[in-house]
Amino acid sequence: MLLAAVGLLVTIYSGFLIAAAPGIPFWITALTPVLWMLSASVCALALTELMIHRDDITKFIIRAGSGLKVAELSPYLP
Repeated sequence: MLLAAVGLLVTIYSGFLIAAAPGIPFWITALTPVLWMLSASVCALALTELMIHRDDITKFIIRAGSGLKVAELSPYLP
């Protein structure tokens, strides 16, 4: 549990660092840390799906992963 909290904080902090980089205007947005957190969550769910082979958990992971992918892409949709 501690490692999950540390991983979340490191991911959010990295998003803030990227958002503060003045060289690339696309990265200068308040949504960058959120995007990084969503991307890390999708990756964590994918790794969990590879490790766990129970049908009920796999179905939940697929639904949650699909929702997170939509949330990750929603700022870029018209």
